[in-house]
Amino acid sequence: MKRKALLISILLGMAAGQLVAEGERSWTLTNTLRIGYDDNVHRDAVNEDGSFFVTDIVDLGWRASLSDRTDFTLKTQLVALSDKDQRLYPNLYAVLNHSVTPRVLMSLSDYFRYADRTGDVTPAGAPSNKRYDYYSNRVMLNSSYVFNPKTRVQLSLANAIERNDNAIKVYDTTRNSVGISVARELKPQQTHLTIAADFADFEYENLKSDYQQATASAELGHTFNPEWNGVAGVGVDYLDKSYVGQSDDTSAHPRANLGLTYSPSPRTRISGSYSRQFSGATSDTRYIGSLDQTVKAGVQHDLTAKTMIEGTARDVDRDYDADDQQAAGVTTDNDEERLHLALRVHYKLNRTHYLEAGVSYTDVDRKTGGDWDQSKVDVGWRIEI
Repeated sequence: MKRKALLISILLGMAAGQLVAEGERSWTLTNTLRIGYDDNVHRDAVNEDGSFFVTDIVDLGWRASLSDRTDFTLKTQLVALSDKDQRLYPNLYAVLNHSVTPRVLMSLSDYFRYADRTGDVTPAGAPSNKRYDYYSNRVMLNSSYVFNPKTRVQLSLANAIERNDNAIKVYDTTRNSVGISVARELKPQQTHLTIAADFADFEYENLKSDYQQATASAELGHTFNPEWNGVAGVGVDYLDKSYVGQSDDTSAHPRANLGLTYSPSPRTRISGSYSRQFSGATSDTRYIGSLDQTVKAGVQHDLTAKTMIEGTARDVDRDYDADDQQAAGVTTDNDEERLHLALRVHYKLNRTHYLEAGVSYTDVDRKTGGDWDQSKVDVGWRIEI
């Protein structure tokens, strides 16, 4: 799997390079080297095993104007990790934009990610004290039509897959979706409304379970003043479920999201958000999906012209309903709570070199057991070109 993931990234990068060889282009390159300590490398619930680690992250961004109506953007990231294991994780994002006419805009994008889901695999029956890799890829085609400066309609088609190591193939999924949205500016530079309808077909490749999901939603965004802006959305998910070991069923799940950002000065930004929605990306494969409630908070502040500090907090509560079981034998509800806290400090030596330090803590609490927690601390050196 690692060879395949790396080969895909290399080939796509070479193809993009040929596309923009003759066009106007700009690029950025960042290298971040971090050295630190992880007290639970494999996120094991019983046998916690700590280790020092070294991570090198190379980020390359490249944008090219192929014509006055077409542009291409490529972003790649290569993560090399050395702790108890040696790992190489390539990631890639590419998007091609084209103006068919001044009113019709098209974009084709691809997002490839290679990572690990260690700490999530106990319900699948695989040993927990091991690192499990996976890759995901999403291809999306968007078409927008601009009716006037205030109104835009967008159509989208997408295919998203996830494929895992052989030991956890039960997590393999495929999602095909289509959507339409209408965005309307109600008050210039202040208030906007978006109404959307989406349909998705979600399938577990090796569990013979699937469902179809129809979503209707509306979202209102508003800038109160230069310091405050927020967004609020509501909607509903309708599911037509076909699970292995039980009869077909339908259900409806309300969804909602809230977000608020406060910028008391150019040096400080505080944000918070809440979301509630049904998700098929479950970490417990005994259930087809979960009802997720997520609370996020973040603060970013420039202590001086050269020193910046940022902190984030995220709490995810996943509720598994007995009606969403994938096979006979699971008759109870289940829940899982994930808490993640992180704090980082950045210091600018000059326009190219930066120093940084960070600490993070993650805690996973499951009703059925398999709880784990992880603390990490690191120092780093970043070069930006």
